[in-house]
Amino acid sequence: MEKQHRDNVIPVEMDANFFFERALQYLDRNNYNKALKYFQRAVDREPDNPVNHCNLAGVLAEMGLFEDSNQILQYVLEKVDPNFTEGYFYMANNWAHLEEYELAEECVLRYLEEDRDGEYRQEAEEMLQMLSQFLGRPPRTVRPRQQTLLFSIHDRARLCLEEGRFAEATELLERIVAEDPGFIAARNNLTLAYYYQGNLGAAFQMVEAVLKEDPGNVHALCNLAVLYGHLEERDGLQNVLERLKKIVPMQVEQMFKQATTLGILGEHEAAYRRFRQLIALGVVDDICLYHYTAVAAANTGRYEEAIKWWNTVAQRDPQSPVPRFYLRVMEELHSHKLPLLPYQYHLPIEQLRRIPSASWSEQTHVQYPWLRAMLHWGLRFGHDEMKLQILQVLGSIGDQEAILTLKQYLKNPEEASTLKRVAQFLLAFLGEPVEGVHVQPYQAVLERVSQRFSRHAPGYVSEARHIWISFLLRVYPHLPRLHKPEGWSAAVEYLTRKHFGEAVTQREVATSYQVSVSTLAKHAQTIRFYLRQPD
Repeated sequence: MEKQHRDNVIPVEMDANFFFERALQYLDRNNYNKALKYFQRAVDREPDNPVNHCNLAGVLAEMGLFEDSNQILQYVLEKVDPNFTEGYFYMANNWAHLEEYELAEECVLRYLEEDRDGEYRQEAEEMLQMLSQFLGRPPRTVRPRQQTLLFSIHDRARLCLEEGRFAEATELLERIVAEDPGFIAARNNLTLAYYYQGNLGAAFQMVEAVLKEDPGNVHALCNLAVLYGHLEERDGLQNVLERLKKIVPMQVEQMFKQATTLGILGEHEAAYRRFRQLIALGVVDDICLYHYTAVAAANTGRYEEAIKWWNTVAQRDPQSPVPRFYLRVMEELHSHKLPLLPYQYHLPIEQLRRIPSASWSEQTHVQYPWLRAMLHWGLRFGHDEMKLQILQVLGSIGDQEAILTLKQYLKNPEEASTLKRVAQFLLAFLGEPVEGVHVQPYQAVLERVSQRFSRHAPGYVSEARHIWISFLLRVYPHLPRLHKPEGWSAAVEYLTRKHFGEAVTQREVATSYQVSVSTLAKHAQTIRFYLRQPD
């Protein structure tokens, strides 16, 4: 009987179509999470079928996750099926929902160029008219095939910029601009690519050419302001900032760029007003917007409002240590006036390190209480990479409170053993007895450099200390064998002096330590590699 029952069981083939049908059932019930789950399984079964990916992107769009939806559509067009032209139309709709009207226009143009008689041709032409109204200019005409190719190259170039591949981005953007000088977005991004590589002359030349053709271009004005700010040209910077503050952008992404630029360059009141306008519009669903608004509020003395916005960030991004850190700072300072805060959505570790070691004294709690608080919060709530960075900062500080902080950190049973070993090494380096840890040869390297810097500004010793300790903590427990410690001392001195802009040669420093140039160069390159410093 049991055998007969087993024979009557009809096996269900759980192929992509099975999961597709199941997803549709949940979609009909508006259960998007379940629909998403089963569409993902359909993709897993048939990863080369663009329709499966498109269904997944469609559910994400229904859930309001337009950027995630576009990432999937971009993947389909690049990796699965370049002929899936409907993807451009879907991407245009997503960008329009995000009020990224220029990107929406580019995508809908791309769709019309790739498939002039496509299923959505009429809707695409209507969208083009609608977008022109939002952009405040006549609708663009469908471009020749070559311009379509340039748009694709521009996408690649933007990705390169986001990932820090500036040389590759420059090469792609220069190609675009050579073929189509009217491609303003490419020229603005080329300005940034030049700036990121330190080619300020080319950056100024490019941004000034854009502004000559379009004097009110918000992105170009922001780029010009950043360039003047970098060079500390106050007259030029003030002139551009005044122009920027008078502009009320019609597009959300332009307003976001304007507000962020104003804030970074110290125009906190103007930045605050723009960030509040963006929140009031209710169209930007970005954690960073609320953080930037909180920073701008704090930098203009609106501390209660800053607390309100950081509470919003904490609710929307509960895993992040950033809002908790700033809320703790506000709680501890009470009526004390805050220093100006950075806008980046991360803990200000680099800002902490730049405080001269001579400033870390008994007066530190008065001068830098919020930065001291960051040490403890970063070690409690940060990820491992952040904790390693903070350990490096503690090594650079090296005062009694830094030692106490390290000892407290070692008492936490939940901390990773690898980081605890790093902390033990650091304690020993700072002069605390730690069983089984021998640091004297590594201390001697720094002592030799410190002696030679005794007549320099205090910042030299502090920077040398930071370079050497950071390197040791990065490679620990695989520390270098110090057969010739003078070579390492020479490398640290050379890197320190280069950091302060001295026109010093490797041969000059190597001679002072009686080591070969090749030894110094090899050790300097090793340190640079682990600290990711440029040559």
